[in-house]
Amino acid sequence: MKKVVLSLAVLAIGLTANAQENNKATVKQKGDTNLSTGIQLGERNSLEVTQTNDRNVSMVSQFGNENTSTVNQEGDKNLVGNVITGDSNRTITEQAGDDNASFIDINGDNNLSVAFQDGDSNTAVASVNGGSNASQVVQVGTLNEAEIIQDGNANYGVTYQIGDENKGLTVQYGSENEAIAFQTGDSNNFIAAQNGEANSNNLTQNGDYNGAYGYQSGTENVIETTQTGEYNYNVTEQEGERSYSWVNQDGFLNISDVKQEGTLNYSTISQAGDLNEAYVDQSGVRNISTIDQLGDDNYAKVSQAHGSTSDIKQLEGGNYAEVTQAGFGNNSTVRQESENFALVSQNGELNTSLVDQRLSGNFANIVQEGDRNNSVALQTGAENLVDVLQDGMANTSVISQMSNQNSGIVSQIGNHNTSVVVQGR
Repeated sequence: MKKVVLSLAVLAIGLTANAQENNKATVKQKGDTNLSTGIQLGERNSLEVTQTNDRNVSMVSQFGNENTSTVNQEGDKNLVGNVITGDSNRTITEQAGDDNASFIDINGDNNLSVAFQDGDSNTAVASVNGGSNASQVVQVGTLNEAEIIQDGNANYGVTYQIGDENKGLTVQYGSENEAIAFQTGDSNNFIAAQNGEANSNNLTQNGDYNGAYGYQSGTENVIETTQTGEYNYNVTEQEGERSYSWVNQDGFLNISDVKQEGTLNYSTISQAGDLNEAYVDQSGVRNISTIDQLGDDNYAKVSQAHGSTSDIKQLEGGNYAEVTQAGFGNNSTVRQESENFALVSQNGELNTSLVDQRLSGNFANIVQEGDRNNSVALQTGAENLVDVLQDGMANTSVISQMSNQNSGIVSQIGNHNTSVVVQGR
């Protein structure tokens, strides 16, 4: 005969003062058509439910004071629920196999929320509002998804998913944000968006259809991203204050895109093999960007302003690099080897540029406009050509082409011009 055990811990407000003060409920169920539900209203709440096999469900609602809630389910149609509203919240949910799901919704005070799922149709959502938030979802196999949204105060995040149709999403709004996510295999994907204060974001993906994304808005921003194999892709956007972003992609369809807007920007991207591309767009204060690509169809683009500096290094692959810097501390270095091509355009103030291309289809075009221009382009062999135009102030240009189809071309217009061209055969 099928069993249903229904447990109601604190049913309504009109109970004895003793029940109101010292709530506690423990439910254990073993097999068949399990269901457990608990509602606790005020003071020292606690609830613990253990269900083992068959059609598990557990719904927990706790409302005020020293809440705690632990549910542990093992096999078959698992689902939990959880709504907790105020005071010293904490809830942990574990599920092991079959049609898992888990929802936690907390509202205020010293929140913590954990959900751990093991196999089959996983999902876990936590949505917290204010207090000393933290939250963690760990999923292991099959149709994983996870969502953490927290609103204010000492946020933290964490999602790690291990295999099958992974996804993610962590959105945190204000205070001490951080979000950490690891995904390992299959159809990975992620978004972590944070809004204000001590932001950080730290993601690692390993294999299959990777994704990533990013977005942070104000204060101590940092994002680090590592992707390893298959359709890698990344977008990172940060807006104000102590920006930094580091992306490392490894193999197959790599692409990346980083935009940073104001204050101590810095970005570095390293891609290793296959169809690389990388773009960075930085704007106000101390920009620096370094892109380092190795094999296959490289391409890189940087566009900077104000504090500018840029360093692109591409070694073996279809290289092409483009750097555009506008006003103030400009500086640029591009090194390429293999199919080369580079374009650098600098605009005003402390310009400098060096392009160093070695063997293969070389070509470089450097345009500098105002202030302390300087340009050196070294090409060592193969189809060389350089084209330099400098416009005003302390111009200099040096070109050294040592062998193969050399060309040259320099045009300097006003102020302390100098030009040196050395060509071999």
